[in-house]
Amino acid sequence: MTFNKVSIIGIGLIGGSIGMAVKDLGLSELVVGFSRKDSHLQKAIDKKAIDVGSTNLKTCINDADLVILATPIAVIIPTLKEICPSLKDGAIVVDVASIKQEIVEQADKIVTQNIHFVGTHPMAGSEHSGINAARKFLFDNAVWAFTPSKKTNLNALEKVKSYFQALDTHPLVIDPKTHDQVVATISHLPYFIACSLIKTISDEKKYQSQMKELAASGFRDTTRVAASPSNWGNDIAIFNKEAILESIKNFKEALSKIEKEIKNETEPNNLDKLLASIQKFREDMY
Repeated sequence: MTFNKVSIIGIGLIGGSIGMAVKDLGLSELVVGFSRKDSHLQKAIDKKAIDVGSTNLKTCINDADLVILATPIAVIIPTLKEICPSLKDGAIVVDVASIKQEIVEQADKIVTQNIHFVGTHPMAGSEHSGINAARKFLFDNAVWAFTPSKKTNLNALEKVKSYFQALDTHPLVIDPKTHDQVVATISHLPYFIACSLIKTISDEKKYQSQMKELAASGFRDTTRVAASPSNWGNDIAIFNKEAILESIKNFKEALSKIEKEIKNETEPNNLDKLLASIQKFREDMY
């Protein structure tokens, strides 16, 4: 066992799924969860996401080899500041947030020489949240990003890579800034596009009821992420603002090109050619 005791702070969808997978595979001797509500802890125990739980942070992280910060983005750094003085020497702390540059930069200023921080981001999730949505196979075959800085302890990096790779994931080491720029386009932008599509219908008065009736699986799949918690959307907009705005700008330009060809009556084949090239690129991606 790389880490005998693992403490998970925040046992919602991601934290709970990590705990379930770790316990199912027997990767650690003890998995402890933290929540401010006893009811959440009991649900996590019932779902076999943790062995025991605590509403006291210090109790949760006491003698932990690995601490996983699976809280909302805005809470990660304040939580790290709070727990650092109580961590044992050699403890490793990771986060699982979808933004990395700000968190890694702030973490480097907080952790002491005897505590190691590694920024991570599993590329898996759901529009549902909370421990009830957690499942042990959430990370199967998913990419798990690791975003070290110049200060990251390389031994700690290798330990967490191996540990999370055991969850049937594919580790990818990537620069924090690059990560945020990429994720802004492949994850954050789709969320805001989905929200925009839903907003289009909510603003439509004349045919709104018919739109709701006719919306089938294609629309449901396209807008699935719009059902994600609004506080997550608000947090990514705050912490990855510039990259998201750049992605929105690029999306507008791409949509404008399609709009231009839809309007183009003199060369109707141009739209077909454009859509065909898009179709091929999409097929090559997967």
